[in-house]
Amino acid sequence: VRATPLIEGVPPSPRGGHSATLWEVSIVVFGGHYYAGKNKGYKYLNDTYILNVNTNRWSVFLNIKEKKISGTPPAPRYSHSAILAGSRIIIFGGKGEKTVFRDLHALDP
Repeated sequence: VRATPLIEGVPPSPRGGHSATLWEVSIVVFGGHYYAGKNKGYKYLNDTYILNVNTNRWSVFLNIKEKKISGTPPAPRYSHSAILAGSRIIIFGGKGEKTVFRDLHALDP
């Protein structure tokens, strides 16, 4: 018998080229892109979603009221790298609509 867990909250939209980083008991999904159709082409994302694997609940990082967000958020991108360094997620590089990024950003979930 195969069990499918019940996942609550609003999950991220379908996408490719995103990062998914394990942080404590959560998976943090950042960025990516998706094809919006022939007229619109690709859409690039810089949103951040968190799945708590203990509670099976998605949340949008920017909507967590107890978190203070400061600094400049990363521009929308895909094919970037993300690693966990201590308690921070470091995001490096990637590609945007017309740019290849070589920047660093730190996310402290």
